[in-house]
Amino acid sequence: MSTTSIAQPENDTGATPRGILSTDELLERTGSGQIDTVLVAVPGPSGLLRGKAYDAGYFAAHVLESGTRAAAYLLTTDPDMRVLPGFAFGGWEHGAGDLWLRTDAATLRTAGWAPRTALVLADPCDRQGRPIPVAPRAVLARQLHRLADLGLTASLGVESEAMVYDTSYGDAARRGWRDLPPAADHNTDYALTHPARLTALIERIRETAYATGLPLEGIKTEAGAGQLEVTFRHGEPMAAADQHAVYKLLAHHAAEHAGMALTFMAKPFTGRDGNSCHLHLSLLDDQERSLLVDAHGRLTDLGQHAVAGCLAALDQLAVLMLPSVNAYKRLHTDTAPLFAPTTLSWGYDNRTCALRVLGAGESGRIECRIPGADAQPHLAAAALIAAVAYGTEQKLPLDEHPVAASAYDDPHATFLPRTLPEAAARMQDSALAAELLGVDVVAHYVRAAWHEAEYHRRRVSDLERERGFARA
Repeated sequence: MSTTSIAQPENDTGATPRGILSTDELLERTGSGQIDTVLVAVPGPSGLLRGKAYDAGYFAAHVLESGTRAAAYLLTTDPDMRVLPGFAFGGWEHGAGDLWLRTDAATLRTAGWAPRTALVLADPCDRQGRPIPVAPRAVLARQLHRLADLGLTASLGVESEAMVYDTSYGDAARRGWRDLPPAADHNTDYALTHPARLTALIERIRETAYATGLPLEGIKTEAGAGQLEVTFRHGEPMAAADQHAVYKLLAHHAAEHAGMALTFMAKPFTGRDGNSCHLHLSLLDDQERSLLVDAHGRLTDLGQHAVAGCLAALDQLAVLMLPSVNAYKRLHTDTAPLFAPTTLSWGYDNRTCALRVLGAGESGRIECRIPGADAQPHLAAAALIAAVAYGTEQKLPLDEHPVAASAYDDPHATFLPRTLPEAAARMQDSALAAELLGVDVVAHYVRAAWHEAEYHRRRVSDLERERGFARA
């Protein structure tokens, strides 16, 4: 079993929720024909699960305990699955060989969107069976071990947005991904009535999430026309990140089933709403008492150290929260009134800040509002926890006062990186990033960022033709 293995989640009654499978249940359902396919899924750098579909009988006999193989470039490709050079493994210069996938039985679940199908996550390992350090689950596991060394555990809630369009993926592609009709024709924030097709999609997401064992807290429509926000209950961070990775796969299947198109792009279109992935983090002691916020809703000493660590480090770790060129367009000032942060600031219940302190006592938490919806959940959580652990270890003082008004107007705050190249440069030049994440992790994700930025630099955009075709 993987070293990043997690405990199975429980519902509010304490029972394992519907959709979560033990190995015995998988074997029993495989034998009875209730399950005939098992998806072995790898959380890769892009945020979308990739892997193989196995015959359930073969999986039970040969993969469940022994693992399987896959191309090492699963961790070194871009969203188009181009094999990229310059990494420590995986590329053509290394022979483009295999790595080992070790399944994590604690992540077994039914794939609620597909009949007679189960899903399990797998960790990329080297030939000696050791986790590949740059794999997203391994990056997060390292930060959770740092917290454990401090006598702390964390609880994480994920809140994710997506834009929905009233057209199929195929039709969207034929349109060149332009002029897509939104699933609603107006701002539907907090609405309880929706167009019929959007209602059907919401129901499909809810039903398949329950069938997959995902701990939904709620679904609401957001400020964007046809925008959905799905929130998940707080839980152990590895499990929370795993569940969010599964949810993104599920959501795309649900949209396909409904004949609609859904995107987790951080900024799908100019001048319109962006999609975020907010992370809600609590710290607990060995008796599971909440430690960040006191009963009056004020930061405790430990909470102040945690926020100070975030202010000291997160601008240098932004690549892990904002991994694409598009992600930074959500942070520009034209979107600032739509609650995307532009500065590394904090405040009590202040949606203009990067760090929003919420709740009191047991509900006390830090909401990190930096990640876009295209963030890889394990990496984004690892960046946040790394910064929190750093502030806690060093007992950093919180010198910055909470922002009570608009953080967009704070002249003293550190600006978040404005572009992917700027974020990559900050991370590459940061001794702190190397200390917190490891030199290998920094080198890997900086390299990936430079590849992505260079790809966009070479492409001619519609805007260039619009402004230059007849005017040059």
